[in-house]
Amino acid sequence: MKNDYEQIRRYTNFLLELTTLSQKYQIYIKGCGCCGSPWLYDDKEKENIGDNLRYDNDGGVECYTTED
Repeated sequence: MKNDYEQIRRYTNFLLELTTLSQKYQIYIKGCGCCGSPWLYDDKEKENIGDNLRYDNDGGVECYTTED
């Protein structure tokens, strides 16, 4: 396991890049406090987009709605 400093730096860099990306597209990852299921929120349109996020076996993610 990496030392604490390297791990904290890695997490901080990830969060900084995620913040920049979210601000660029005005789309944020949100989750429920009771079940933790993630969804995307479009801040520009002021609405949830995709009821859930689905992960595939290759580590990819897709946004889907209940119609998918």
